[in-house]
Amino acid sequence: MPALAALVLAVASLTGCGGASAGGGDPTLDVQFAGPPITGLDPAKSGGGGSLIYNTPAYDPLIFMQPDGTLVPDLAESWRWVDDTYTEFELTLRRGVKFSDGTEMTAEGVAQWLRYFKDGKSTQSSNLATMTDARAVDATTVRMTLSEPDPDLPALLSQQYATGLVAAPAGMNTPGSLDAATNGTGPYMLDPADTVAGDHYTYVPNPHYWNPNGRVYDKVVVHVISDPNTVVSALSSGQLDIALGSPSTAKAAEGAGIDVQSVPGRVVGLYLLDRAGTLAPPLGDEKVRQAINYAIDRESISAALNPDGFADPTSQMGVPQQEGFDPALDAVYPYDPAKARQLLAEAGYGGGVSFEVTCASVLNLCPYAQAIATSLASAGITMTINEESEVSAFNQKFASGAAPAVMFQSSGPAFRTARGLTRTDVLANPFDTEDAEVEAAFRQLAAAGDGEAGPAWQALVRLLAEKGWFAPVERPHTVVFSTGIDNVTVTDEFPAYYSVIDPTGTSTWRPAP
Repeated sequence: MPALAALVLAVASLTGCGGASAGGGDPTLDVQFAGPPITGLDPAKSGGGGSLIYNTPAYDPLIFMQPDGTLVPDLAESWRWVDDTYTEFELTLRRGVKFSDGTEMTAEGVAQWLRYFKDGKSTQSSNLATMTDARAVDATTVRMTLSEPDPDLPALLSQQYATGLVAAPAGMNTPGSLDAATNGTGPYMLDPADTVAGDHYTYVPNPHYWNPNGRVYDKVVVHVISDPNTVVSALSSGQLDIALGSPSTAKAAEGAGIDVQSVPGRVVGLYLLDRAGTLAPPLGDEKVRQAINYAIDRESISAALNPDGFADPTSQMGVPQQEGFDPALDAVYPYDPAKARQLLAEAGYGGGVSFEVTCASVLNLCPYAQAIATSLASAGITMTINEESEVSAFNQKFASGAAPAVMFQSSGPAFRTARGLTRTDVLANPFDTEDAEVEAAFRQLAAAGDGEAGPAWQALVRLLAEKGWFAPVERPHTVVFSTGIDNVTVTDEFPAYYSVIDPTGTSTWRPAP
């Protein structure tokens, strides 16, 4: 069973905003996130996604991903697969890099970090699920050994994920020391004296940063603002420079002259976890899970929850930025309550079925559960909702197999997503479901060579849809608001906004002239 640290999201208000000054002096970059870092500032405990804005100012990645998906050197100057089994991966490290405590980055320390990260038991720890060892080959070379091929590994070591955000050995060796402090190689470090937990987090220059000429802003402040309307107001007044926006306020932001960029970033839906029917016997029948899918009116739900169109209804777990994405699979389950009732009857449930879904209110997914429940009722399916207000309670039910179904979301490269949805050591499979056809499709994807991964991923996505392991609803767009900043780029390859500095300088955020 996978263990799970708390996810990141909470509510707070905006105070003490400054806004960047493009005209010189000491420019400050003011950034927003919806909640504080509940699991702390240690990258090994990160919830991932947009919450990495609390980590990336202070921690450089081993490999940097540019907006178009290109991987370029950062802490690692080069990397390679040792042979064609793709189970040995080597990184050659940059020399002369120091952590903010003044100690030097070494191959031994990076290897220790990779082992520490895998043992961190966060939502991101599964990024290294296939890693069996990490060791220093020499002073500047680290070798990672995998139990099976993982073609996404170089991307997983980028700033898109927490895996490659290396911390100093002193932090790893002192449990809890990185929860409220930073000790990385990045351009900034947390200033505890100018930080108010739950309200704002201030980062000041790291005096030991290896690339000081690449640093543009003299200070970065991350403000905790959960209300979407407050975010728009703060951007309009100059209190914020950039924010992770909301589809519900995107039109208002555009009307206020704020730059709005959006891209489909994740899939939201029902995770029908109890596929053996242990807690909810009807979910053990494939026809019942298919009936649930046919009984969801995705078009109406998406239109109601995202009236401005910043979302795409879907029946599949794939997203456009993945190789092999097939838009035709978006409609594999058209809304058909009559078909749903027919399938229920064939499964021996002509009188209808019932099951419980758990959602976390702080993840803003409970409105989906409520809309789905209303839709399912049209086909004789009763879905009761258990709404958890505490992230820890939701995490516990999800990871321990105490919930037959949950509302959740997924995104990422194809192989990582495939692994995260199907393996027995991952969060999304707490009942350890095994299926021979799914296993064969996963193995085909894992073994795919260049140009072959797309069809293999497409086949796996179709198979998961047919088996009804999940009931996807829509792909809400990742929306980024900014004003007065150049080089903010949101693309299909890079649906995130938390990279202040590009080591090549190409996509580094800068005050607009």
